[in-house]
Amino acid sequence: MLKAGLYRRPASFFYHTLWEAIDWLYPPYCGGCLQPGSRWCESCNANTPPIDQTQICQYCGYPVAGGGLCFRCIELSAPPPVTIRSYTTYQGPIREAIHRFKYQKDIALCESLAIYLIELFNRYKWEVDLILPVPLSKERKKERGYNQSFLLARPLSLHFMLPISTKAISRTIHTNTQVGLSAQQRTENLTQAFQAQPSLVAGKRILLIDDVATTSSTLTAIARTLVGAGAKQIFALTLARSVLQSHTHQEVQQNTQP
Repeated sequence: MLKAGLYRRPASFFYHTLWEAIDWLYPPYCGGCLQPGSRWCESCNANTPPIDQTQICQYCGYPVAGGGLCFRCIELSAPPPVTIRSYTTYQGPIREAIHRFKYQKDIALCESLAIYLIELFNRYKWEVDLILPVPLSKERKKERGYNQSFLLARPLSLHFMLPISTKAISRTIHTNTQVGLSAQQRTENLTQAFQAQPSLVAGKRILLIDDVATTSSTLTAIARTLVGAGAKQIFALTLARSVLQSHTHQEVQQNTQP
């Protein structure tokens, strides 16, 4: 994991120190294995292998042997409006950790796991003007009490001294949960679900942050809304990427051949 210089910015250092103080008051348990002593232990880190960024779909970041396009993107009539990259696959300790901070209010995990997003962004060095966490609907935000995507995005914003906004994009329609829906159903579920503020996004290169990319429907819908509001370029980072068990890397590669 990226360590050197991680907290070199004063704001980043103080933010991390705040969470360490909370750990001192309330001794943490690992979000991946529940062992006491740290929010994210070395064993779970070792069992969270990064996706090989040379073996992914050039558009959505889905793992593909040999690179190229994945089985979804090969069917597109035009390139998607967003470039997506994910740190690891959605399985093992990271899956447990995401469930804990998303559904069990273990929000301190976001500060620990954001280091993976920092490492990934540091690899690509995209030119970005504004960071946008993927928004929740008002109903979901009230139910959960927080937006986990914002908590993941905050350390990244502080580390790279990039502005972050929760007002530039909003979810105006409370959609049904995306869990268990097909790609087509997810797309239909998100139709006209987002609204952007042109005054905040026009001409901007924007980085979206979310916890998991499944079919990329949410990120694509947001990107289309942002482009419609005048955004210049859209990138996205997620902690994890869901990979269909029925598609091995070899099968995906065959699906992308002419």
